[in-house]
Amino acid sequence: MFDNESDLPWENDENSEPCVVVATADRYQLKVRKFDSIHATDDHVAVEVLLVDPSDESSMHRVAQQVLPSGGAEQLEKFLADPVELALIARLGEPGIDASLIAFVSGERIRAVRVEDEPWLASVDSFDEPELSPLFLGKVVRYEKDCSQPLNLRAEATDLFAKVLAGTGRTLVDKRLESL
Repeated sequence: MFDNESDLPWENDENSEPCVVVATADRYQLKVRKFDSIHATDDHVAVEVLLVDPSDESSMHRVAQQVLPSGGAEQLEKFLADPVELALIARLGEPGIDASLIAFVSGERIRAVRVEDEPWLASVDSFDEPELSPLFLGKVVRYEKDCSQPLNLRAEATDLFAKVLAGTGRTLVDKRLESL
């Protein structure tokens, strides 16, 4: 379709920010757990997404957290019932590297959850989901001062993603408390 890289439409856009996508080839089992948060309200719940250690299913660590409307935690649990591939979409921003953790959920799983929640969809013949759909899990950041290779976004994103998967990253709250 394109003869060389300079013809790629995103290469010549002066207004675009550099972006890197780092993804897993393996699938990971994730669990969803509600937790108390000052950000949760009467009609919203705070949830954390936990990665289950494949070698010890009783061991888990947090990879993301977010606030969802009531009922959202249960739906997220349904979407993540099967193991998923993960990706980190990273770009330079404030406070350094600004990234989103994404799970790729099978279209089959999304259809099953949607039909369960809205049974009338089962009767629609043309109701098709893509093979994989991205599902936002949470934000991941790395402060500029913590970057070991600040001029290499791909290397920083790969390292950041590896730390998230290994459970060795620290939360933004922990980082802010350390800087006080």
